[in-house]
Amino acid sequence: MMCSYLKKAAILGLGLLFFSSCNITKFLQEDEVLVDKMRIQVEGDFNGTDAAELRQELSNFYEISENKNWRSYNYYKYKDEKKPGWIKSWLKNKHSIPPSLVDTFLIEETKNNMVEYLRNKKGYYQAEVSYDIQNYCCENWSDITFKANTGPRYIINSIRYISRDSTLSSKLDSVAKSSLLKINDPVEALTFDLEKQRIVNAFQQNGFADFNFINVDVQGDSTELHNAWDIFFIITPPINRQSHTQFKIGEINIFTDYHRDQKILQLDTEQRFSKNYKRESESFIVKPSIIDRKLFLRKHDAYNSDLYYKTINSLFSLGTYKFAKLTPKVNLQDSTLIDYDIFLTPHDNKWSLDFGIESFFSNLSLLNRNLIGIATSVGVEDKNVFGGSEVYKTSLEFGVETDIATADITTLSAAFSNTIEMAVITKPLNILESLNKIGIIKNTAYSTLQEGGKSNLQLNFSFLDNLDIYRLTSVEASYGFESVINSRNRITFNQIGLDYNIYQIRSRFDTILQNNTLLERSFQNTLFTGLLFRDLTYFYQSERGTNRSNFALITQLELSGLEVFAANEIANAFTGNNNEWTIGGVDFERLAKLDFDFRWYQKQKPNSQWAARLRAGVAVPLNTSNPVSFIKQYFVGGPSSLRAWRPMHVGAGSYLHDGDAFFEPAANAIFFQRGDILLDASLEYRFDLFWLFEGALFMDAGNVWTLREDDNRPGAKIETDFLSEIAIGYGYGLRIDFTYFLIRFDFGLKLKYPSITLPNNDPSSVQSTIWTSPRQQLPGNFNIAVNYPF
Repeated sequence: MMCSYLKKAAILGLGLLFFSSCNITKFLQEDEVLVDKMRIQVEGDFNGTDAAELRQELSNFYEISENKNWRSYNYYKYKDEKKPGWIKSWLKNKHSIPPSLVDTFLIEETKNNMVEYLRNKKGYYQAEVSYDIQNYCCENWSDITFKANTGPRYIINSIRYISRDSTLSSKLDSVAKSSLLKINDPVEALTFDLEKQRIVNAFQQNGFADFNFINVDVQGDSTELHNAWDIFFIITPPINRQSHTQFKIGEINIFTDYHRDQKILQLDTEQRFSKNYKRESESFIVKPSIIDRKLFLRKHDAYNSDLYYKTINSLFSLGTYKFAKLTPKVNLQDSTLIDYDIFLTPHDNKWSLDFGIESFFSNLSLLNRNLIGIATSVGVEDKNVFGGSEVYKTSLEFGVETDIATADITTLSAAFSNTIEMAVITKPLNILESLNKIGIIKNTAYSTLQEGGKSNLQLNFSFLDNLDIYRLTSVEASYGFESVINSRNRITFNQIGLDYNIYQIRSRFDTILQNNTLLERSFQNTLFTGLLFRDLTYFYQSERGTNRSNFALITQLELSGLEVFAANEIANAFTGNNNEWTIGGVDFERLAKLDFDFRWYQKQKPNSQWAARLRAGVAVPLNTSNPVSFIKQYFVGGPSSLRAWRPMHVGAGSYLHDGDAFFEPAANAIFFQRGDILLDASLEYRFDLFWLFEGALFMDAGNVWTLREDDNRPGAKIETDFLSEIAIGYGYGLRIDFTYFLIRFDFGLKLKYPSITLPNNDPSSVQSTIWTSPRQQLPGNFNIAVNYPF
């Protein structure tokens, strides 16, 4: 029923959008024409430039836009309303924009801007742009096409670097060796600007703090050259001086509790680490030893712009302070020294209190239930718990979930979490320092981790009661580090971790477990341990600009019981036994798990985007007697992967469970298919519809496999022909974007099954082909979730 309502709502919304666009013409004056399509055609020599990319760049110069927004209809309909009701007022003020009309002056200006860009920024010095306006639909609508003929693109014939400042002449050769430009590269203003900035950075990193952009002049000469330039980068001296000064760092003053009305001359001063620490309070709010680890400026060192900006970014990571400001000034006694005043302004209140309430949707995979829930939480935060800018966070949360179909309460939950975020990477228990000393982690890498790093200590308790399935009580403790290397790279390393899970099985679910030993094992009390290494996660995010494709990579390595496994094996070697250690009858979980998650995004148009995801993973047991715990294995299906199937429906491998139930499962069917190996891929096209609504078309593919033969699931083990066992689905979605979060409705249709061979080899229950049509599948397998799947 809900699927039907959503489908009708989408059709109605599209219908309203269409009719409002048509009816807008009745408001037009006699000489007014609406802009419908804006196009750009390019031809010529695109040396070094993709045609699609060039069209995208030129579209940034549009002075007018396409008129395909229902808000323009509201603009005409309600603009003369003097005292509209609240609904009309909302439409008039919040969802109303003036229409885009054909304006030859703006079109001409757009054309001229395109010509200037092609000639002066892209190196097409003979470029020409024209435009064509085509009216239709009773002359009320127009298509505008801009036609750009770039002509030949000029290239670099030679590059020379010349210094008119003798102080910099000796350093210019080494700076020029790292040039971003090469012979035969196209002439492009952006590349020249990047090269100028590189030169500025190079000199500022060598102490020349007064060297800036205006001290690099770019000149060109095309005399006797055919479509080419000789390029000259000329280094000029500062204004009113013959040469630049190479600066060193002088006095460093740190105001540790600064506020606007502070009497600076009356502060207590202590010299620590060759710096002057100043305070108004009786004692330092944050220990100087912690602040000093966030400062990369050292007295008497040469000025380096990189260290200056690194210090600013590092000080902002101190949670105790809301503002950090560095003020450089030339020393009055020695003009070659730069003194620094560093002002640190603490938060007005050390403590903060937070209350929260949220609603959410989830899917209980085992019983195929769609659940809606609500959770409330209260949290307290201390921004400087031990005087070292440690942030302590504690929170208490309660939640309840209800079955959408029956309105019965299905789940109760509670959680108590405690986290201490330390501003620096701590030395006690720190294995990184030991690895650096023995040479496994090189000095450069170790310094990078230390400079952008912080430590985390967590202790969490949680309680989850699925009223007719099981109760789970968990205790989690961890100690680790997080280091932001730069804006693109981040590493999280949990060195120590202990997770203890206690299950209590309900009678209804117990009958299911008795018939499935693998599933039964997953609900045994389990202890996950890591004493020297628990997990390592690496994040990478590209920064190629909004008009180009970007990608992200998330890689995680997780180990559990490695130290226990090694010690157990050594003990067995000495004793001649073959025992596996336990604590109070509880097994140590012994596994290694490696995950890759690659994501790609390409903006297609201003209001549409391609998105893709590829996930792969493997979980390996560290002994031969037990498989990987069920809760650490992989599955596909549901709102975030193979959306044509329910969670844990597909797999493992070519195994098809329960005969015909695989192809046409009952509404209350139970699925629990997981595996040791994962391969999962998705491609999605996202586009705006109207107002808050977005649409999507997607295709998903994936499956899971086991590393070993499974007698209860023939075909589950991965083989060389595993690609033939990939399940494929496709579908469509409707999303509502509320800016801070997005509600997603996806409908998945099956395209290819992983196999047609059933466990009992019953010909009457075998499909004629692994490929299937959308007939009798519509509207599709319904998924609802919050935010994008990737």
